[in-house]
Amino acid sequence: MQLNSDPIFESHIRDLINKSKKIGRPVFSKFLNDKERITAERVANSLSCQYLLFGGYPDADNVMFSVYIEDEPLTSDFPIVCLKINITNKNADLKHSDYMGAIMALGINRDIFGDIISYPNTAYVFVLELMADYLIDNLTDIGREKCFVTAEDKTFTPDVKDKFSDQQIIIASDRLDCFLSALCRLSREKSIETIKKRLVYVNGTEVINPSKKINEGDKLVIRGYGKYIIGPCDGKTHKDRLKVKVKKYN
Repeated sequence: MQLNSDPIFESHIRDLINKSKKIGRPVFSKFLNDKERITAERVANSLSCQYLLFGGYPDADNVMFSVYIEDEPLTSDFPIVCLKINITNKNADLKHSDYMGAIMALGINRDIFGDIISYPNTAYVFVLELMADYLIDNLTDIGREKCFVTAEDKTFTPDVKDKFSDQQIIIASDRLDCFLSALCRLSREKSIETIKKRLVYVNGTEVINPSKKINEGDKLVIRGYGKYIIGPCDGKTHKDRLKVKVKKYN
């Protein structure tokens, strides 16, 4: 089920909460993007419900939402399987988009699988347990490269130390256009133009207001430039400008 409308998605989350209350056990959503995750948290908090978010490994971007009444579920309770995609050609040079395209070409909706951690000749993808066997049996090609798929042990955690690169930026204020100028090395005018062209997303939501305040923990996607997670303020310069830590997705 595609949940593109906020009211429909909010209703879906309420249904999960009501189901958990009725059966007295944790229930799980499919994989959520940033915008859906924020909505799910807001609805759960408004109803004073306990919940847990997990995407198969710590700090996953696409996560499942679990709501519970009494016993908090373990991460091992989440119906998630990590699949390893092995490329036969060890000299292959594949990208994240190649793996994504091959999976979706099988008719699998985006909410059925979570993060893809990709390398030139292998990748790990987190999928709903009920679809794991289907992918193992049917995913045989990534682009023009042959592949075979295996399931990792439930306790497996991929090495993601190279997922981000750390940097520090200096900004005049916490406005969105200031962040764009520093992150993308753009003039203020070009930053505003980029925002107005609807090329910028904050926590999964398109933003066209250059003066929007950006907070620690926000995720910025700037089309053509990359994806960033805003870290804490690391003090000020002698000119009273802000020093902010940032993680950029590699």
